[in-house]
Amino acid sequence: MLLSSGRPIATSIDLADATPMRNTAYYASTGLALTSHFAAYAALYRAQPWVFTLVTKLATSAARLPLKVFERVSTTDRVPARDTAYGELIRNPCPKMGPKLLWLWVFSTRELYGEAILLKLRDDKGRVRELHPVHPSNMLVRRREDGEVEYGHLAYGGGTDATLMRWPASEVIHFRGYNPENTVRGVSPCEPLRQTLLSEDAMRRATTSLWRNGARPSVVLSSPNTLSAGAIERIKAQWDAAHSGVDSWGKTAVLEEGLTPHLEQLSSEELQYIEGRRLNREECCAVWDVPPPAVQILDRATFSNITEQMRSLYRETTAPRLEAAEDVLATQLAPDFAGDGDLYAEWVMDDVLRGSFEARIAAKAQAIGTGQMTPAESRAQENLPFVEGSDRLLVNAALIPLGAVEAVTAGTDTGVAEPPQKIKGLSAGDARKVAGRLSRTATVADVDATKVTAGLPDDAQAEVNGLIAAATARSATVAELRSWVAAAVADPFEINEDGAA
Repeated sequence: MLLSSGRPIATSIDLADATPMRNTAYYASTGLALTSHFAAYAALYRAQPWVFTLVTKLATSAARLPLKVFERVSTTDRVPARDTAYGELIRNPCPKMGPKLLWLWVFSTRELYGEAILLKLRDDKGRVRELHPVHPSNMLVRRREDGEVEYGHLAYGGGTDATLMRWPASEVIHFRGYNPENTVRGVSPCEPLRQTLLSEDAMRRATTSLWRNGARPSVVLSSPNTLSAGAIERIKAQWDAAHSGVDSWGKTAVLEEGLTPHLEQLSSEELQYIEGRRLNREECCAVWDVPPPAVQILDRATFSNITEQMRSLYRETTAPRLEAAEDVLATQLAPDFAGDGDLYAEWVMDDVLRGSFEARIAAKAQAIGTGQMTPAESRAQENLPFVEGSDRLLVNAALIPLGAVEAVTAGTDTGVAEPPQKIKGLSAGDARKVAGRLSRTATVADVDATKVTAGLPDDAQAEVNGLIAAATARSATVAELRSWVAAAVADPFEINEDGAA
């Protein structure tokens, strides 16, 4: 059994409906007055293309990201907490909707109404087991005399306490933005767009009217005679029936009683529908902080800037919204699971910020070469299988501490393994073969002596085997072993004569 404020809740999915299906329904009074009617935010979402596009883009960009729970075990380390009670809740917060659809509802409602509300449903032991959406237009929020915030859902459309479902703030998760008037309600981004959406609605209606009436400026019919009211109405009705509408374009007009048609031309300023609508969409993008190319506005997009602008959607637009939502979960939901450890939820953005394949490989090569990442970790991020021996940190042997330069040039001990005593020496050709074969291995432990010395004279094989054994015993790197091979050449001038590097 699931409870809300100690009362059983059989089904609460209806709480997410703006107008519950009952005999009397509560209709939100918030919205915008357009040219000929009043439109609530939901009506704007359905009717205004750019409101729909921007809200949907932002919501789907956030809802597609995985939400994971971690436990903070130290100031610098964390571990996944998938199997904790908090992790299980986040994996399936609302069985009646599914996690992706729930977060899509949360982010869409947050972008359209300026706030989104989830209700905590608990089991008979008081543990939070489910989260259910509550539509903000049906929610009354007030601060009591003791300073505590109380939430009430207007379930039946009345104004008395008997019609309200009341919850304390501890039973609600409230996502909201800044409101200059109070701290308990959000403000819809549609509010600063009142005039923009009014202009967009008027332009679309004017365009529709223009096509409906013949896709041309209005016509004035003048007569030298004095016409009665009945004649005027008859002539007007005949003209509209014969020539209004795009399907009547180009029809022949037959006039009577000396009527003369006059076209009322629109000025160039009045015909700036396209430019005006472009301004409207740019203002909508500015209010929702969305780069125009992210919603297929490619007027000023170039090959060099469109990729960066698409990434900025997540870095500059989505990331702050996710951080705000994570903060809400950390302060309003995570305390219910305080006994399970220092848990917190985070939307993981690694996949969407991965960059191109070339850029990722170059960055990972640098991270591996500087000891920040193992090859195994890099392969896991690219969904490649584990390779034995790839879980070791590597560093570039050519890099040495700045203070050790003098010691290296003087031949003193710098912590780098010294080559062993040379016995007989190698020919320059044998040295090149061995060095080339060694370059294909990552560590000395991976060196196969049989393959490295294949085809060499017995003396040369013994020499190289001794160098490999010495490198293994001294924990030398492959680069150091190759330098020992070069130093073991019997006649150093032979390298120059053969042209070997």
